[in-house]
Amino acid sequence: MKSWKTWLGVALSIAFLSMALGNIDWALFKSSMATISLPLFVFVMLIVVFTLAIRGLRWHYLLKPVTPVSPVTLFWSTTIGFAVNNVLPARLGEVARAYSAHRRGGAPFGAAFGTIVVERLYDTFSALFLFVAAILVFDFGDMESVFGVGPEKVAATLGAGGAVLLAGIVVLKWKTDFAMSIFRTVARPLPDAWTAKIERGFRSFVGGFTQSTKPFDIAVILAISVIIWIISAFQIRWSVATFGLYLNREATVILVMAIVVAVAVPAAPGYVGVYHYLAQQALIRYAGVEPSMALSMAVVVHASNYIPQTAVGLARFAYEGLRISDLRSVRGGGASEDA
Repeated sequence: MKSWKTWLGVALSIAFLSMALGNIDWALFKSSMATISLPLFVFVMLIVVFTLAIRGLRWHYLLKPVTPVSPVTLFWSTTIGFAVNNVLPARLGEVARAYSAHRRGGAPFGAAFGTIVVERLYDTFSALFLFVAAILVFDFGDMESVFGVGPEKVAATLGAGGAVLLAGIVVLKWKTDFAMSIFRTVARPLPDAWTAKIERGFRSFVGGFTQSTKPFDIAVILAISVIIWIISAFQIRWSVATFGLYLNREATVILVMAIVVAVAVPAAPGYVGVYHYLAQQALIRYAGVEPSMALSMAVVVHASNYIPQTAVGLARFAYEGLRISDLRSVRGGGASEDA
């Protein structure tokens, strides 16, 4: 692990895990873990695999203007990406996912990688949209007493952030040349080698956004993105329900958003520590769960995602005959794999 980003992620994971483990009653932690419903836990894991299949369908629409690739093929590539991210540092899963789509589906590597980056923005935008909608519709009346800020202010802030993100999407999609000129101006002080490398990545990113201008395809991608988060919210709620606790809508939304933040923060593979602490705090602060039980619930919510993603993805990784050395080589070669 040579990258400073990798070491930063490990350090943050250790720090957050230490905070999560502080003042834990281990007897209560163990007794609460013993109460989980295994049939419901298995059901939740199946929902996680189903969500990966839906992600494969969305990726099909993102890649459709470049190379039509079967959603089934992209489902398997998606499982590989999630699994590799769960066990290896530096987000190598994105490379593995794009490389699998390139080898199995014939998608250009650069385009496949670019659409993965774009996919994150669709996820971010749809999560923001749903969170703001939930704040406006549901009763978060005690949010200010818990978090120090009222729901109206949160909705206004996130709504403004979403508007800025949407404006950026519009500029990238319909004013690509303008966006590229801004990039060249900003990158001018950088060394030529850095500029060339960043520009390649930026072009892949813009390419992923600008491949489709068909309103129907864009609407389908946005709709699938919203559906993914709705299903994920139910999946997370049912993960907590394995303990016999059924969160209300507001607590479920807060827990989902805590997890959204957790997977965005640099961390060790599998988001260990950061995921557990933020999920634990959401359960403590908004659902009133005791810290030791909240940690056990955070562990189960994390495991319900981690186990099926990793098991299915690594099995497919082995089936396709992929190697870690191939992924590192592809990452260094960039778009040369498009051939």
